[in-house]
Amino acid sequence: MNPDLLAALILEGQNNIKNIAIIPRDYHFENSLNYVLVGLRRAGKSTLLFKRAQDLVNKQNVDWSQIVYLNFEDERLDGFQLADCNNILIAANQLTTKKHYFLFDEIQNIAGWEKFARRLADQGESVYLTGSNSKVLGHDIVLRLGGRYMTKYVAPFSFTEYLTAKKIPHDKLSVLDTVNNGQIRAAANEYLCYGGLPESIILTDKRNYLTSIYQNVFLADIIVRNKIRNEKTISLLLRKIADTVMHQVSETVNSFVNIVLSRKLIF
Repeated sequence: MNPDLLAALILEGQNNIKNIAIIPRDYHFENSLNYVLVGLRRAGKSTLLFKRAQDLVNKQNVDWSQIVYLNFEDERLDGFQLADCNNILIAANQLTTKKHYFLFDEIQNIAGWEKFARRLADQGESVYLTGSNSKVLGHDIVLRLGGRYMTKYVAPFSFTEYLTAKKIPHDKLSVLDTVNNGQIRAAANEYLCYGGLPESIILTDKRNYLTSIYQNVFLADIIVRNKIRNEKTISLLLRKIADTVMHQVSETVNSFVNIVLSRKLIF
């Protein structure tokens, strides 16, 4: 992969991140640690990465030339391999020889990516990674990165963040206002129905959007990752859990087992 192309993509990323309006979220990063962000699809991992870059520049006097952002789902990086990773360092040093801050989105698309990530950490670089749930989860992260990174789980908006995103005041005095209180109650009903995925806030057809996310999680993060042969059984289990969410776990499990046995379903 040509270092000049990488340098151009890095510059493009810097310019894009500068102009993104981001809703503040309740996440804290230690300057001395490297991080890998994991969480539900579309929960805001990339946006949190952008916010970290903005904070480094606006609050810690880091220059934009020091921000090295690459998204490995960019089609211009198709064919990028582990052997190309050192060219990222060459490209970064073409832009500045100051300390770099590496922000890599969907890094799991590079086979063997963890070797490069460990090398950067061992060299004292500041690194922030995101990865999809299907390939970068829990114990996988610990084993692959050898304890060199802090795992930070990114959840959808909390209700407070949700109100902030919808620009609904929610301080103590605002709650007492009749009109504003009504807005908060309406937002609460919507939040309980559709959850707090950031993109869903501005969409009209929220249900279809959530259905699409569910299908991605179900197929990629559950079925493919765990090599499950019988999708029907898992689908039945998920529906049963959803239907009996207020019941005791033992009741749900026993009911599911009876259904599986009666239908002779197997995994």
